[in-house]
Amino acid sequence: MDASHLASLLGGLGLGEGEEEAPPPPPPRQLASFDLDGLAAKISESKNIIVMAGAGISVSAGIPDFRTPGTGLYDNLQKYDLPDPQSIFTVDYFVENPEPFYSLAKELYPGQFAPTPTHYFCKMLAEKGKLLRMYTQNIDSLETIAGLPQDKVVAAHGNFDSARVITGPNKGASVPVDEVKEAILAGEEGWKGMVAKHQGLVKPDIVFFGEGLPERFHTLLPADFKQCDLLIVMGTSLKVQPFASLVDKVGPLVPRALWNREPAGVTDPKTAAMIRKMKALSPQLAAQLGAEGFVFEGDNQYRDVFCEGNCDDTAKAAAEKLGWLGDLEALIAADAAKFRPADGKDGGADAAAAPAAVSAPASAPGPPLKTAEAGDASTEGNELAAAATAVEAVMASGHMSGVWRGEVVTDGAEDIAEPLEWTLSLMGPKVAQGVITAFGCRYTAGSDGGPPTYTALHGKVDFLKGEVSLSSCDGTVVFTADLVLGAASPSLKGRWRDTTARKEGDFVCSLNPRTPGVQAGLWVGEAAPIEALKHEVPLNPVKWCLTHSSDPVDGRPSIYGVGFFDDAGDFPGQPVLFYTLRGDPAVPSSFLKVYEPPVPAVLNVGYTEVALSEGEQGQPMLSGKWENALEGTSGTFTAALQPNGPPL
Repeated sequence: MDASHLASLLGGLGLGEGEEEAPPPPPPRQLASFDLDGLAAKISESKNIIVMAGAGISVSAGIPDFRTPGTGLYDNLQKYDLPDPQSIFTVDYFVENPEPFYSLAKELYPGQFAPTPTHYFCKMLAEKGKLLRMYTQNIDSLETIAGLPQDKVVAAHGNFDSARVITGPNKGASVPVDEVKEAILAGEEGWKGMVAKHQGLVKPDIVFFGEGLPERFHTLLPADFKQCDLLIVMGTSLKVQPFASLVDKVGPLVPRALWNREPAGVTDPKTAAMIRKMKALSPQLAAQLGAEGFVFEGDNQYRDVFCEGNCDDTAKAAAEKLGWLGDLEALIAADAAKFRPADGKDGGADAAAAPAAVSAPASAPGPPLKTAEAGDASTEGNELAAAATAVEAVMASGHMSGVWRGEVVTDGAEDIAEPLEWTLSLMGPKVAQGVITAFGCRYTAGSDGGPPTYTALHGKVDFLKGEVSLSSCDGTVVFTADLVLGAASPSLKGRWRDTTARKEGDFVCSLNPRTPGVQAGLWVGEAAPIEALKHEVPLNPVKWCLTHSSDPVDGRPSIYGVGFFDDAGDFPGQPVLFYTLRGDPAVPSSFLKVYEPPVPAVLNVGYTEVALSEGEQGQPMLSGKWENALEGTSGTFTAALQPNGPPL
């Protein structure tokens, strides 16, 4: 948010200009000690434990993960000649070319891998009446294979435990899982026979991009997190949403533990301090900046404990401290024979560590969220469910675009915050249709009455990892951030650097809600030549990330933004050309397209008679005329504002 907006918010809360308000002290400590001893003591007295599990709990099962360089699935899918590694979990691509997914499913099908000691520890929590629910990102079904009752498991990204027909006359019909397993394990002949039998493609109920999280996730989540008295997060980087936001939705006095090889879900101290202060001032303001995350050290640690190491070792150590080690070993031994291969080699729970286990792709969106009936869940629980809906809705629309505002802090500059504003679009594969999945324009007001600066930025967004990277066209300015999707506005938190100015620091920003008089986001349309030039000048696509203000303030232009196109045949080695769109405050109905190098500075395009109207379906439309004076060409253009996923 910009400085004036922040000042007005603080002023409304009764804080005068220049006053400093210290963050509130943390609540009383909720653990006897911030180590495994303290956690074991809490486990022994808890009755409603929630486990959140990721790929790390299946490390010793021998299932490859998605992202490990060299060994991960995404690094080993070249044989399928995919347009993008994530395409293998995209419904449209599966319908077009089902062979890659069926081949991968054959490699990953449950029943070929043994549960790990961590899975058996979770089963033991249930047997001792302590487990409320296990929420897992994994699609390997090892929890239920270990014997955890199905009613205790929420497979947030689905699994192979059910399947249905997704195309043809029998679309929606369930297919017995034993039949699906037999067909997929039989290879190409098997799955083709299954498709012929059911007159359509059969897909296990794994969440693909473009699909919603399971209804069970939405139904149970609000009440579960309201009841939770201990949260244990196991084997996850907390990058995939909505899991990354769930850790902050248990009650404020509920202890939380992370079992992982390295810390995860930890906000840097500067940002955490800022968020704590915001929470003290205004919950609504704090929501725009996201969650505070785990606190594993310092004066503000009061309920979080980090158990460093692999999950299996932690599970055994915890069992020993609880006096349960014999029970855990008995569970493992009882099942060992079922998973021992014919060659006699151990394939069971204590197998040697292998690449990290399978975690399903980040959910893409689907139908509207279904929550508990009114009065069944706390407000906090409903907000948590809303966070999941936001993730789904964003991915369903294929992009999240608009004006993002926040602050940048330069290292060593006494933590002085400067306003950050950019028009930015983060696009999914369907919208991006290319290597550029994130692009935007940073607007910086001129100092001492000078002209503003416009910085074109482009890069990538990885919705699976929750990561965004952006750089200026010359590569001198770089932003890298975590993407946080929650019940409030999406936000970015990360680092920036300017190699020319030799500066770097932190930044945080959030997507502003749409307001009357301001139309901002992703605009798509086309630019056509005048009739006399239609045989010489082609139609050109319009893809702009642009802000249009009907009543701009503080001397701002009515229009600013950025665009690009990938028809760069005149410039070898430049497959994509970028340009900024710069309005003139004195002439609200015009703007100038200014290309980034290597296009010569004189090759600019002017847009005039720009008008905002309403399209046939109610969407904002921009139209007007364009002219390239240097080349002697001109024409007209139209562009429509594309709707975002969540109702911002």
